[in-house]
Amino acid sequence: LYGAYKQATKGDVKGLKPTFFDITARSKWQAWANMRGKTQDEAKAVYVDLVVKVE
Repeated sequence: LYGAYKQATKGDVKGLKPTFFDITARSKWQAWANMRGKTQDEAKAVYVDLVVKVE
């Protein structure tokens, strides 16, 4: 969900992967990086689909 949101609002992830010891930041970065290459519109569609499934 986080990765789709970030991809939809910011585009591809930039910067280096956070260190192994910063677990939260690393998890968020990886979720966003997994969406790399999707357009913002594609990411919005993924985000909406995930939110609908949660409801």
